[in-house]
Amino acid sequence: MNQHFEDHVEDIAQASREGRAPRDHGPYGLLVGDGNLHFRPVVVADPVPTGEQILTAAELRPVREHLLFQVLTNGTIREVQPEDLVDLRAPGLEKFLAFHDDRIYRMTLDNRSVDWGSQWITGRVLKILAGVNPDDMDVVLLHPQGQNRVVSDDDRVDLSEPGVERFETVRISIEIFVNTASHTVHQRVMDYWAIVRLEYPQAEPCRELESYTVTYTKGPKQNPSGTLIKGQSVHLKQGMEFDVFLTDRS
Repeated sequence: MNQHFEDHVEDIAQASREGRAPRDHGPYGLLVGDGNLHFRPVVVADPVPTGEQILTAAELRPVREHLLFQVLTNGTIREVQPEDLVDLRAPGLEKFLAFHDDRIYRMTLDNRSVDWGSQWITGRVLKILAGVNPDDMDVVLLHPQGQNRVVSDDDRVDLSEPGVERFETVRISIEIFVNTASHTVHQRVMDYWAIVRLEYPQAEPCRELESYTVTYTKGPKQNPSGTLIKGQSVHLKQGMEFDVFLTDRS
C-alpha cells in the first residue's frame, strides 16, 4: 500500500520493496532524509533528474550549500553531484539523504567504507546504516590504542576528528543476576515480564491469581535501584541484581 504518495505517483521505494522496476513515466515519489534518517516525501516528474532537481524539489536551497546522496538497497551510500543524472528507473535505488554541509566525512562501519554528509552521527543512525537489530546490537567506536567505547543510541560522534572513525557492530551481552543466578541477556532494556520469566519461565499475564514482586539494585544511572511493576521496563547494566518472588493472591 502506498503510504506517502497519491495513487498516480510511482513510489520508487515501494517498487524496490516489491522487487520490480519503477514504471517508465513519472511522476515519481522519492523519500529524502536527513542526518537523523527522518524521511519526507518528494515528487519529481523527470525519470532521470539531476541532483539539483531533486534538491530543488525537496525545497533545499541554495542547492550549492547541500550535499545529496542516494541510498541503495544493498546499503551503499553514493554521493550525487548537482549536475549528476539519477535514473529513477534503475534497480536497487531506494532513498536519498540530503545534508546542509559542504564537506564529506568518511568512516568505516563493519569494515565497509561509508561517506556521510554531516559532522555528527548517532549510535542509532549507525545501527540503521549497518542493517542490524538495534535492540540486541551495540555500536563500538574502535580506537587505535584499544580504548574502544560503546556508542549508545543517543550518543553523537564527531566525524571531523583527525583520521577515519572506525565503527563495528557487536551483539549485546550483559550478565545480570536474578535471585543470585547468573543470566546472560542480549538487550539493554527489558520489561517486567521478561525479567520475571528468567526466574519463572512459565509466568503468564493471564494468570490473575499469580503476582510477582521484582526489585533491583546496582543498575545504571537511569534506574540505579527500585521496584519494577507490570507495564514498566528497566535499563540493564553489567552485574545488575534482581530479586523476583511469586505472590499467590488466592
